[in-house]
Amino acid sequence: MEVMVAVLIAGIIATPIYILFSTSRRMGASAKHLVEAMGIGSSYISSLKEVQANLVPEVTSAEDTSLNGVLELESLGIPPCPEGFTRTLTTQKVISELGKVYLEVSLIVGWKDPVTGKPKNYPLFTLLPGG
Repeated sequence: MEVMVAVLIAGIIATPIYILFSTSRRMGASAKHLVEAMGIGSSYISSLKEVQANLVPEVTSAEDTSLNGVLELESLGIPPCPEGFTRTLTTQKVISELGKVYLEVSLIVGWKDPVTGKPKNYPLFTLLPGG
């Protein structure tokens, strides 16, 4: 009887610890993909900032692999997305109240969450002067 009670108590103590480790592992996997998405997006935006904004055409929601000219991956000097990730770019010229022209850039990095299997995305936005 004492052994059964000891096993029961050990099980009650071990269960939350197992759940804690399991949750930690899942959160770590999700965080790893989020950090990778941040890097993928930031590298594209950083490379795009090196291009003169007036040379960048307006784009409506296009994947980076389908872009040509100054927006082409080779022109920007960046590698394609790793498997499982996508970059979708949107650009448009905007005029401020003071009459200055800017290029509004929206980049969305998408992937499938490794834990839930649901689609996730990480949006990045910036304004480039002189659009």
